[in-house]
Amino acid sequence: MARSLQASENRWRAIAKEYGLFDSGSVAALLGGSGTNRNKAHQLAKEGKILGVKRGRGTLFPGFEFDHGEVRPVIAEVAAIGRRNRWSDSHLLLWLASPNGYLEGRIPARMMDEPGKIIEAARQDLAERW
Repeated sequence: MARSLQASENRWRAIAKEYGLFDSGSVAALLGGSGTNRNKAHQLAKEGKILGVKRGRGTLFPGFEFDHGEVRPVIAEVAAIGRRNRWSDSHLLLWLASPNGYLEGRIPARMMDEPGKIIEAARQDLAERW
């Protein structure tokens, strides 16, 4: 159990280092609003447009979900597929930031300019039942 927890912690640290993990105020500022408007990120998460992970006392949002002050639409589509199949937001974020066999080992978060491929991989991978 301790190894699993440490592996998970290491993964989140790697995601933070590569993409950034932003609090709700940073997300609001990133999207062109006031950094004091913390409700923006939570509203987008509630609407299923972005995914967040609880870390410490707050929720953080990976930088790969955003592009030039906009939310990437592919995130909402992956979220919808995952949630229909009972995947948690944190597991979906880990899926997006991990090598994927349906994408020939590529990492979805690194190929956001190919949303169709990510969505197809999500349809195949996130719906599988073992």
